[in-house]
Parts: sequence; structure tokens; C-alpha cells
Amino acid sequence: MTGIDEDVFDRQKRVGGWNQEAVGEKKCLVAGAGALGNELVKNLVQAGVGRITVVDFDKIVEANLNRCVFFNKADIGREKAVVLKEKAGLLTGGATEITADLRKIEELKESEFDEFDVVFGCLDNLGARLHLNAQSYG
Repeated sequence: MTGIDEDVFDRQKRVGGWNQEAVGEKKCLVAGAGALGNELVKNLVQAGVGRITVVDFDKIVEANLNRCVFFNKADIGREKAVVLKEKAGLLTGGATEITADLRKIEELKESEFDEFDVVFGCLDNLGARLHLNAQSYG
């Protein structure tokens, strides 16, 4: 293996203006661990985001399997956020700290939103989306 192949983030570090250290310091909240949440978390981990909290109270069902890259038949009945944390964490050898929060987004305290640099809504429920939007403006 050559030197450039030893750094998982080597290719993106070559992009002019890219600051991998700054990306690695970011803390993101991902609300929803379904199809969109799976893809987003995958991309955040591959970009090298430092910390991700995934909030989802729901469990995996068979209908999730054709849309969620990290879920398979053995995961049916398990919490979406927990499985997403486990499997996405393997992508870059643990470079990203992922936390699974098994609450509904409406159960997070207003002050908890202040802990994050970026909040992503990956929700399929209009009420939850509206709540998240209301909490995410600084």
C-alpha cells in the first residue's frame, strides 16, 4: 500500500479549500434512520464528520429492507438508530463517533438542539418535520 492509500480521507483532502480537520470537528443531528437517514449517515461518515447523533424511535420492518442500505433481514425488529450506528460505524474504522438516540424528535429538549452544528431532517412525518424545523433555527 502506498502512502496516499493509507489515509481514508486522502482523496477529499486534495480538493482545494477542503478542510478535513474542520469536518472532523462537526457534530450533526440526523432525525430519522430510515432510507434517507441511512444514505445521509453513510455520506457523513465517508466525509469524516466527527460526531453524529441519530434520533429515531422506530424499529426495522421488512418494508425497510429495499430502501435502507444498512438494514437486512436479520435486523427486523431491532431499533433503526442502533443498527445504523453499528453498521455505519464500520465504514471508516470508527473515525466517526455515532450515537443512537431512541426518542421521538419531539422528546428532545429545546436546549439539546444547541449541541449540534448541523441538523438534518430525514423524517416521514409532517408533525415531526415541523417540530424539528421550529427547533433548528438559531
